Amino acid sequence: MLESVGRLTGVPWTKQGPAFLVGLGHGTTHWIAAFFYLLLPFIAKDIGLSYTDAGLLVSIFHLSSLVANFGSGLMVDITGRRIVFQVVSLILGGVALLAFGLVREFLVLTVLVILLGASNNLWHPPAIAFLSDHYPDNRGYALSVHALCANLGDTLAPLAAGVLLLVLTWQGTAVIGAAPVFLITLVFALCLFKTDKSGRTTQHDRAGLRHYLTQIGGIARDRTVLGLCLMSGMRNIAQNGLYVFLPLYLVNELGSGPLWMGITMSALQLGGLVAAPVAGTWSDRIGRRPVVLAGLTTTTVVIAGITLAQNEIVLVVAVSLLGFALFAVRPVIHSWMMDLVPREIAGSATSILFGTQALLTMIMMPVGGLIAALILGGVALLAFGLVREFLVLTVLVILLGASNNLWHPPAIAFLSDHYPDNRGYALSVHALCANLGDTLAPLAAGVLLLVLTWQGTAVIGAAPVFLITLVFALCLFKTDKSGRTTQHDRAGLRHYLTQIGGIARDRTVLGLCLMSGMRNIAQNGLYVFLPLYLVNELGSGPLWMGITMSALQLGGLVAAPVAGTWSDRIGRRPVVLAGLTTTTVVIAGITLAQNEIVLVVAVSLLGFALFAVRPVIHSWMMDLVPREIAGSATSILFGTQALLTMIMMPVGGLIADHYGLHMVFYCLAGTILLANLIVYWLPSNQRR
Repeated sequence: MLESVGRLTGVPWTKQGPAFLVGLGHGTTHWIAAFFYLLLPFIAKDIGLSYTDAGLLVSIFHLSSLVANFGSGLMVDITGRRIVFQVVSLILGGVALLAFGLVREFLVLTVLVILLGASNNLWHPPAIAFLSDHYPDNRGYALSVHALCANLGDTLAPLAAGVLLLVLTWQGTAVIGAAPVFLITLVFALCLFKTDKSGRTTQHDRAGLRHYLTQIGGIARDRTVLGLCLMSGMRNIAQNGLYVFLPLYLVNELGSGPLWMGITMSALQLGGLVAAPVAGTWSDRIGRRPVVLAGLTTTTVVIAGITLAQNEIVLVVAVSLLGFALFAVRPVIHSWMMDLVPREIAGSATSILFGTQALLTMIMMPVGGLIAALILGGVALLAFGLVREFLVLTVLVILLGASNNLWHPPAIAFLSDHYPDNRGYALSVHALCANLGDTLAPLAAGVLLLVLTWQGTAVIGAAPVFLITLVFALCLFKTDKSGRTTQHDRAGLRHYLTQIGGIARDRTVLGLCLMSGMRNIAQNGLYVFLPLYLVNELGSGPLWMGITMSALQLGGLVAAPVAGTWSDRIGRRPVVLAGLTTTTVVIAGITLAQNEIVLVVAVSLLGFALFAVRPVIHSWMMDLVPREIAGSATSILFGTQALLTMIMMPVGGLIADHYGLHMVFYCLAGTILLANLIVYWLPSNQRR
């Protein structure tokens, strides 16, 4: 029988030992990760985490995976030591899972999640490179054994965790779950450690750093490799989305207990146990592409219909079929990548593949958490049409965000081009009107909310937008045609990309973007946490809240034109330094104002300083970049702001939850202080 297995797979049974040992180690890393996912709902319930918090932990898991992934690929290819890094991965994961059972603090758990994520993706580059090198003519089969054992770990872990959770707390379950990890690590090291010394590449074969970077650059420009990474990342989003949200769906929607949850999650892996070796061997014979296409098509259909299964038994059957299709393609994708790249950089190529997966999953998990939290938080309003209304609202929020930042690149480029010697003043008028909108909107919204619902307030608020759009178009549309650059002046794509590359390497431009992003964190932090402070700490009503938020903008109304004109005369740097310094001091002391009137005065001063520097920063950027790419430079500036703000807002929420709202204001002040230091080191010369 064993000989027939060798004939079917193309690998003699006596030579399959290393494949199964590496597979056993791979299954252990998945055992660790599966325990984390299965414990997550019980951790969240025990220490009071929201769905967004749970999604954030998963994002942290994948961020640490991303970092460890790239570092391990480089070290594997440079040193050739593949077994050592696999052992380190197992030890790191085992220690983190063991420590999970000894702590309850959210921040400590976050650190342990970082270690779990690092161990998970530290494994893949050395393991896949090792198997690809040992079985060059049977990569599909060897990597399917690797994937089969991963499915085995993912199958056994939910069952084990489910049974343990019936009699133990999640902490005790974590401690017991860590025990097999150390045993398997010992067996793995004893059996394969010697092969690591004899199996390394020679000094002549091991690429030097320059040659290594050249090869990496080659695969980074290969559209087939990039397409494969993107496709693999999208598949991984679906896989990890099921890991996170399927247990939550079972517990919160179907009311399943821990044992039934374990059975369902095991069913997901059970299909993969059957499919992986079949798909891997098949792909060695007919090619990778048709196998991947068949698996992904089936996966699409089953996921689309999975929520129709309201019965637990039907759901288990559907999930088994889903696992068969979803996990069948995983080893085939890995084999496809190994077919495409030189053996000397197999580890780094694996890092790129898994890095893309971790990056895309890291981005998507909090999005899923927010959607789930908002839908489930609105249970009291649910009716037949509510889910549809929520999805429409989600789309509208996306459009609102897009329209907000779609405005700035053309507007700032237009003003900069029309007023080259008075950019500060022109852009301060632009900012002044923004402050005017921000001043009037809270007052109008506050008054309307006293007599209307939020829906009625939105309808009335939209009316002036269409009137102003009509006036704007009638007055300026003709100038758009006459104001365009000539064909000679309009840069071609190659020249454009060269210019973009130039500003992307300019430390002054990058420093300006980073400083602007930090200032924007403070601005948006005030938008989010100042109303919360007013309502929850001072007990203010909607009208007084509107007055206070308008006061924030009122200071900017006065300051913007003064600061912009002043910066045209004395330079951008001293004006920005003065504004940020004042902002730091006022934010740091804002929680001392316990009286609402004193707070309004302080907030007015804060608005004066904070919004004064905004048009000056925009003017400074326009001074630095060529006019042909003014729009793109503005996009980079506002993109940096949006990215940093997106990252920091959940952090601010965590700080507020654990340490109080006053600590958020101290952190915002610290952020502005860092922005000050960046400005201090920026040169003040204007080069355009």
